[in-house]
Amino acid sequence: MNRLLMLTILAAVSLTANVVNGERPWPAVPEADVQKIRDALPDRPQVPPQKPRKLLVFYRTDGFPHSVIPHFNTMLELLGEKTGAYKATLSQSYADLQPERLKEFDAVYFNNTCRMKTPEPVKAALQDFVKGGKGFAGNHGAGDNWQDWPEGLEMIGAKFVCHPFGRIRIKVDDPDSPLTQVFGGQSFPFQDEIYVFTEPYSRAKLRVLLSIDYPNSPEVRRAETRLRERAAAPDAKPSDKQCVAAVRDDHDYAIAWIRRWGQGRVFYCSLGHAHEVTWDPAIVRFNLAGIQYALGDLSVDDSPQAAPASR
Repeated sequence: MNRLLMLTILAAVSLTANVVNGERPWPAVPEADVQKIRDALPDRPQVPPQKPRKLLVFYRTDGFPHSVIPHFNTMLELLGEKTGAYKATLSQSYADLQPERLKEFDAVYFNNTCRMKTPEPVKAALQDFVKGGKGFAGNHGAGDNWQDWPEGLEMIGAKFVCHPFGRIRIKVDDPDSPLTQVFGGQSFPFQDEIYVFTEPYSRAKLRVLLSIDYPNSPEVRRAETRLRERAAAPDAKPSDKQCVAAVRDDHDYAIAWIRRWGQGRVFYCSLGHAHEVTWDPAIVRFNLAGIQYALGDLSVDDSPQAAPASR
């Protein structure tokens, strides 16, 4: 077992201890990492906010506790402060997802909120909040939620299955969008824990911004082969058979998208497992653009697009 994997496991174990009412005592971000985050921040917002904006950053996880959560909290706080795009409030309490509290905010950002055991009143409040004209944004583990809540899956746009890929190239599917402006229309290499999804994912419902550049991601092709072989083996585990369900014949592995949900707006990006994501200047700016879309300040074409002609 390599050292990085061991440290990740130890961090997850330590963060599971001393959980009170589902709220975890997260460690402080090392100052060296805070400086890296500061160095990656843009100087100004993508667009000037139409009015002072308030963003609720919700970072509760009832499932796997990603050690990057404090880094994302720090990045999102500092990003709002430096650019003036919004003021962030951090919370891991379900009390802050009640109607009276939510009405104070323009959007919520779910930071690695894996496998939330969401109370029914919170589900109703969140749906009313977004459908009523507010915004929802989320990273990585926010896509691993609500396996038992179909409307929540529809809102976020997909159902998480597993994360079989790591080193990939990312394709910019909507190069003319202000949201993807930072990437200059060019595919680029990236390494992270890459999620794969099943229905309700569909390009007929979502406007996909980024996806795996399949022809130029040979490790993805090799991983697909391994998944199929493991699932077909006599000693296949249930998890092997579950994960192979996400191997797509069309190789359409979306990474980030937007959608309308009622009168509101949804932005999701599955990147966000590795700490380095929080000080990648392009990904930080991409998150800022997505947040400003969710807040209602960045107007973009969010109508669904058909899949590219070939992959």
